[in-house]
Amino acid sequence: MDYIYEGRLEWVEDCWIASVPAFPGCFGSGESIERAVSAGAVALRLFIADFLDNGEALPDPKIPETPQIVFCVEVDSKFIQTSKCLTTELAAEELEATPAHVSQLVKAGELDAATIDGKELITIASVNDWPNQHSTEQ
Repeated sequence: MDYIYEGRLEWVEDCWIASVPAFPGCFGSGESIERAVSAGAVALRLFIADFLDNGEALPDPKIPETPQIVFCVEVDSKFIQTSKCLTTELAAEELEATPAHVSQLVKAGELDAATIDGKELITIASVNDWPNQHSTEQ
């Protein structure tokens, strides 16, 4: 589904900031307007996915007569699922482990994985929980 929200653009110190007033804290930044708007669109998709995944109502998309930016982003169930996962490599970085070790943890059932478009992704929740579950073992 497509979602349309107003955006604002401003120069702050040494970069452009593209924000979405309907979602406080939702913004992207970049050295160019194009990069800031692109990063803002990614942030908006993640905010919307989080709201939808948690069953929260989305803010009304109020677009003034002359908006600075209009974000139009697509968020579907596959994006929501993917936004809650990391690649094996990123999970390894988070856990300060090797990708092979992460794969072993998945096979052992210690990390949860989802297969999306044929690619195994590790859930962020299981990566965040793993150190807590193993801190008493040290």
